Amino acid sequence: MIIPIIGDIDYDAYSLFNEHLAELEESLPQATEIAVHLTSGGGDAMTALAFFDRIRLSPLNISILVIGHCHS
Repeated sequence: MIIPIIGDIDYDAYSLFNEHLAELEESLPQATEIAVHLTSGGGDAMTALAFFDRIRLSPLNISILVIGHCHS
């Protein structure tokens, strides 16, 4: 399963990611492998920390792959 994060790191991107991840957490067994494909020119630092916390606290096994560029 792949979750894309493309574009600015902002509240809208976080909300979409959070909804998608919550749906997967409800429907998949714990420790299922999930890949996040990230392409971003950067964005809001506090929102980036929210992404970090959300990923870290998920029961799924999430890896992040940067495709293209990833700036702060």
